Amino acid sequence: SFLIIAIPSLVACSGGGDSTGDVVNNGGGSSTLSASFVPDMPTPTPGSVSLQQGSASGNLVTVDAVVTDVSGVYSAAFDLVFNPAQTEFVGRSAGQMLESGGVSVNYTAELVGSNRVVVSVSRVGAVPGTDAVGSERLVRLTFRVTRAGSSAVAIENSDLFDDQIQSTPGLTWAAGSIAAVD
Repeated sequence: SFLIIAIPSLVACSGGGDSTGDVVNNGGGSSTLSASFVPDMPTPTPGSVSLQQGSASGNLVTVDAVVTDVSGVYSAAFDLVFNPAQTEFVGRSAGQMLESGGVSVNYTAELVGSNRVVVSVSRVGAVPGTDAVGSERLVRLTFRVTRAGSSAVAIENSDLFDDQIQSTPGLTWAAGSIAAVD
């Protein structure tokens, strides 16, 4: 029973800013590289969480974590693992899905080591979960490519929780790859 209490507390109380606390470090000099993200699931299916390309500008690419047709979502936690020889994590910015109804949301995206971003997103307080009708953005993550090529981005330790801190069963999680051309 401790684990059931501890996991929601970590997800709901972790730091990292509120819905307006975008954290993106755009520094890093000029580059002739052009970045993009290629999703494993180009057309998200119902009952899925997938990574999709947001914006791309020069050597920066924004990857959106998108939830498609899932009911009662209160929080999410997952790790993104990437190739640090080609890609750097730059920062995160808010999604809009969990903010429905004007609810406060905690966003955290922490770089662990050189190749893993630990992400948690949670509504705050005694409020119900919200429904993703169609595809809705959970959080945005920005990466910088440092050399040409393509490398996979993997999702690990993933879960979506309802307002009773119950795991959402039967979800499909889909990642993709970051590509850069010179």
